Amino acid sequence: MKKNDIISISDQVQYTIENAAKLRATIDSKKIQLKIKQNLYNNDNLLIENLKKEIALLNETYKKNFMKKGNDIYLDLTNLTSAQLTYVRLKRMIEFYSQLLEFIAPQYEQARIEEIKKLPTFQIIDRAVRPELKFKPKRALIVIAVTFLYVLLLLSLILILDSQTSTQKS
Repeated sequence: MKKNDIISISDQVQYTIENAAKLRATIDSKKIQLKIKQNLYNNDNLLIENLKKEIALLNETYKKNFMKKGNDIYLDLTNLTSAQLTYVRLKRMIEFYSQLLEFIAPQYEQARIEEIKKLPTFQIIDRAVRPELKFKPKRALIVIAVTFLYVLLLLSLILILDSQTSTQKS
């Protein structure tokens, strides 16, 4: 439709044919008037020359409006059947694909939902490997800290007992 400057093919065809027929009828009536005037008057008569100019102008308008591409309102009557055929073919394809989409889209969505349901909830990113050296707990630090606290506790206990025995002797 964009390629052929068509807005609504059925309305434009009807409008184009009606106006082409009106213009053609006007041209034919002017030709009849010209023949009648030629029978009545000489060919040098001003009425006959005016009618010839008018017919030439109407023919030019007809060719410009109905036989050339690029006008805004009317369709090109020489390629009208091919444009209509292309339009109908493309419209049929659009209807086919839209019906196909209506049929396949729910199935596609259902398949996507099923695929999401089948995915495992836990995904193993990296396999566990036993370390070569132990990281925690640091037993050496624990032993040293406990020994230090034990020594502190014993020293404080000895000091307390010594202070009690020295207060009792005095």
